[in-house]
Amino acid sequence: MDNQNVFQLMEQERNNLFSALDKIAYDPAGGDAYIHAIRSSMITHLPLRISAALSQQKTSIKPRPYLILKNAPVDKEVFFSPCPNQYTPSAKSGNISENFLVGLSSLIGEPYSMYRVN
Repeated sequence: MDNQNVFQLMEQERNNLFSALDKIAYDPAGGDAYIHAIRSSMITHLPLRISAALSQQKTSIKPRPYLILKNAPVDKEVFFSPCPNQYTPSAKSGNISENFLVGLSSLIGEPYSMYRVN
């Protein structure tokens, strides 16, 4: 593993990002307003070293083969595993994981929702 591809959030950075993402209601349909809110929050709360790496990943002719983000914000509790292809909000304590992944994908590409595709 190449350590140049590994980025770690410090505890305070992770907590700040968690708080920001926790304030945004998850939209399983992936609406434009939701994606804009997530993207804006990620730009504001991600440390520059990580947002710069993501920007470079998006625009590079020779992007990194992978990026590893350590100490990323995740939901505090998972109560059970939901059924595949079924949005089950009661399965966990929030939507931090979904918001974080939508945020990452909005910074390096264009996220989409399977609800919009089907």
